[in-house]
Amino acid sequence: MTNNTVTTLLTLANDINWLIHCNFAFQGLAWLRAQYQRYLVDKGLLKISLGGKFNFDEYGFAQLIFEFYGQESLDVLNPKLAQNQGKYFSHCLFGCDLNPAIDRITHILMIKFLADSIEEFFQS
Repeated sequence: MTNNTVTTLLTLANDINWLIHCNFAFQGLAWLRAQYQRYLVDKGLLKISLGGKFNFDEYGFAQLIFEFYGQESLDVLNPKLAQNQGKYFSHCLFGCDLNPAIDRITHILMIKFLADSIEEFFQS
């Protein structure tokens, strides 16, 4: 395992520790989806038209996640992420309130990528 992977895993462990021990009131899965959309729009990864339709490059987003964390880190965390990457991340981002059984680690990975900080994401 490379040093980058170890660092990524330690950072993830610290983020999980913060989530376990912090005292914030989770506002629900619909709120989570709205947060994702806000961060995606802010980063220029999602465009929403007046009719409510949106344009999201799910494969481009997946590629950015893989570049951010590295293939090895993601393979260690969830080997299924490499299969149907774009569809899986899209489902997590936009269907989290429809399917609450989505892998929580994937949510943490996306939050960290989008907001650079778990704390910022939940306290903003």
